[in-house]
Amino acid sequence: MSPFTETEYLSWLEELLKHGKTVQVPVSGMSMFPFLMKDDVIQVSPIEYGDLKPGQILIFNRESRWIAHRLIKSENGFCYTRGDGNRKVDAAIPFRDVKGVLTGISSSRWILAKYSYGRIGKVLIRTGMVSGPIFWFLGMISYEILCWCRRVFKVGG
Repeated sequence: MSPFTETEYLSWLEELLKHGKTVQVPVSGMSMFPFLMKDDVIQVSPIEYGDLKPGQILIFNRESRWIAHRLIKSENGFCYTRGDGNRKVDAAIPFRDVKGVLTGISSSRWILAKYSYGRIGKVLIRTGMVSGPIFWFLGMISYEILCWCRRVFKVGG
């Protein structure tokens, strides 16, 4: 049993970010496949609005959950993002809901994770309408294969 609820844990991480600290956050979804996968651990650092650049992966609050999606553009205090494995751009996010930016990968089973930030981001924001559905489909297949392997060979967690 965890000593914190998810809300308490995220509040604690947010407080550390407000004090300029970098935090490590586990990935729980597949929307950033093939670069980030469930159970990867990413490093998140604080960021100011003026330092935002298209292609960065922002971590933001949506419906009491933290989401990591790639920044498409920012304007008038809002950020427009999309998961690499998603076709559609997310609803506009007020910058006040941005918790930080991905600055590193602490742990991953995927070789592509180390490429999730940097130059590739600018390419992915231009190709997302095509690459998003392809990545989503490949992610679902990969996840099912991984689950099957865990059941059959009784490995992993």
